[in-house]
Amino acid sequence: MLHERDWRLFGFFSEYQTTEIMNLWIRKIVLVLWEHPRLGLGVALASIVLLFAYVLPLYYTTDPFVQNLPSRLSPPVWLKGVIEHPLGTDQLGRDILSRLMMGTRISLQIGIGAVAVSAIFGTAMGMISGYLGGWVDTIIQRWVELQMAFPFIVIALILMAFIRGTPWTIVLVFSFTGWPIYGRMIRGVTLAVRQKEFVEVAKSIGGLNTHILYHHILPNIINTAIVLATLELSVLIYAEAALSFLGIGIQPPTPSLGVMLGEGRVYLSNAWWLATLPGLVLMIITLAVNFLGDGLREALDPTLTESPNQLRPGLV
Repeated sequence: MLHERDWRLFGFFSEYQTTEIMNLWIRKIVLVLWEHPRLGLGVALASIVLLFAYVLPLYYTTDPFVQNLPSRLSPPVWLKGVIEHPLGTDQLGRDILSRLMMGTRISLQIGIGAVAVSAIFGTAMGMISGYLGGWVDTIIQRWVELQMAFPFIVIALILMAFIRGTPWTIVLVFSFTGWPIYGRMIRGVTLAVRQKEFVEVAKSIGGLNTHILYHHILPNIINTAIVLATLELSVLIYAEAALSFLGIGIQPPTPSLGVMLGEGRVYLSNAWWLATLPGLVLMIITLAVNFLGDGLREALDPTLTESPNQLRPGLV
């Protein structure tokens, strides 16, 4: 029998207290999802996407690169296809289901990686710009304005024309082109937080700038950064699909939703599932991310209302 200390959560709580804390957190999560239906729907769709991309491949182990030309353009199983390929095969006889799972993983990894890098860098630059002001603010904001003067996708197209399209290079390109929106948005929030009394008190007692930024500014702007990152995720996933569709993103034979859309558009008349299924997965991912973003925005900002006569504040 385990001693009570073996059940202590982080060395502070007994088994009974740990269970009560976990039940409390579960009830709070369920209550938040119930009060914010869009957040609940986003969590449900995101869970389906993650299960499809990361759990299902553990049980469905068909190689997405193996070609079988005699079975090329086999229809899905509900269109009298074979059970070995539930969603059919492509023009080279490769299994569509396994390629969809791998393509979804690649799209999610690129989107999440690029959002993480651009959000961290952009948030840091925005906080520094808004808090320090002066010539530091001027330099950073002119840099932001210079990049934002050109459409995001145009800069990405130019950069990708000179480098090979791999997941890592796409993450770097998206991070470089995506951080200015965080820098501009977080700067505005930081300017407002900088005027609060607790920041003035921290300055008056000799608090270091780094201490004030980390302990006083960051906790008050983190919600904005999280919501903005969630909304930007769908933009970057679509951008990756667009670059791959144009042939300058992920390169064949590596499956990507954009690559599969590009290859399938030639066969729309006789094998519509080649382009329709990747498009459907891309739509579900976008819906999941957008519902998550809207739900988080409502949950983290209690001042928002659903009155149809009141405009909701924009993020950009």
